[in-house]
Amino acid sequence: MNPQIKSILFITILFLQNTILNSSDIKNKPPISRWYVTANSLKVRTEPNLKSKTVGLLEKGDSVEILEETTETITVESITSNWGKVSVKGFTGWVFKGFLSKTPPDLVSKKEAIEITKEYDQIVKKCEIEEEKLRKKDPEYQNCDPCGCGYPTTESIQNDRGCKQYKLDEIAKIAKKDGYKFNGGMSSSFSSYVEFYGDSYCLAAYNNSWSQCPNSEINFSQMKNNSKK
Repeated sequence: MNPQIKSILFITILFLQNTILNSSDIKNKPPISRWYVTANSLKVRTEPNLKSKTVGLLEKGDSVEILEETTETITVESITSNWGKVSVKGFTGWVFKGFLSKTPPDLVSKKEAIEITKEYDQIVKKCEIEEEKLRKKDPEYQNCDPCGCGYPTTESIQNDRGCKQYKLDEIAKIAKKDGYKFNGGMSSSFSSYVEFYGDSYCLAAYNNSWSQCPNSEINFSQMKNNSKK
């Protein structure tokens, strides 16, 4: 075999082996354990105390990984808890854990949810009436998409709001580091990066995007990695 061809094949095999190993590493790792901000805003401070400088603000629905914790506790607004160190949105600091929860908070108010559900039900009902008319005209008529498909629901809106752009950027950064290629499409293997990231909103939105009737406005197939090396 030509030495040049052998060299190209050897490099290609090494690249493929490295890609497979990296992907398998992500798949075998447990998801990042995330905490969700439950307050409308939460200050990130340079030190674990209320007198230290604020380096950033987190919003309700933001998710963080706790890197370090204090043993000492304080009471803020009748809530007693300790401090956790986080690194998110480009800044690192300490947050009061009393305003964090392992359960993602609701990002759609009860009043708003009622209006969304009412509008969705009206769309479905109108669609079903039209479908019935078409079936009467043509008994063989079939519609592959269920009524309501593509229209936002309370759940899809909540997930879209929770899966914020910085989270998508962080997921893309993880994928790029693992060797994933963004070629304008999105393979099913990308799910391993979303699962590893561990954000419930993004995982739900991603799963919805692959469902028979997607309602999410987030187009994962158009994701590109704009993160810096």
